Amino acid sequence: MAKFPVQIDVCVRRNGRLQEVERLSLPEPGYYSIGRTSESGIQLDADVVSREHAFLVVQATGLEVIDRASTNGTFIGDARIDRAPWDGTEPLRIGPFELHLAREGAPIATPPGAQTALPPAELKGPSTQAFPTQAPAPRAPAAQTAPLHQGAIEVDLDLGLDA
Repeated sequence: MAKFPVQIDVCVRRNGRLQEVERLSLPEPGYYSIGRTSESGIQLDADVVSREHAFLVVQATGLEVIDRASTNGTFIGDARIDRAPWDGTEPLRIGPFELHLAREGAPIATPPGAQTALPPAELKGPSTQAFPTQAPAPRAPAAQTAPLHQGAIEVDLDLGLDA
């Protein structure tokens, strides 16, 4: 059972260590898009993250992760997934990012040497678009893609990955 708002800690792995952390607050049930564009509900800014990488489905009955045919894959722990429930016991991994389900009343999961970025950021709400129940359709050019979530939270971390 999910309790709202659902709190997600976003960490980035750099040089083998989790370094930067931000807590996101998902205020209501819905489909939260994950990707590197500003149209994503949860923006993970790194070249190895696909523009439309995955969905995080948040419902009162629990959470589910759906990969959107991303180039580099979506993982729960070490297992690459296409679609799987996520109970938060293992991190959700996308590129250099790890998402951790924060436990009620727990402080931000700050590993040794990590710096807390900002206080919790609240998303305005999930996508209002209908979610496909089958495999995602081929992607339209970016200019034709409708935003999935207005008021997106951007996780802007300088990873030094740009060429």
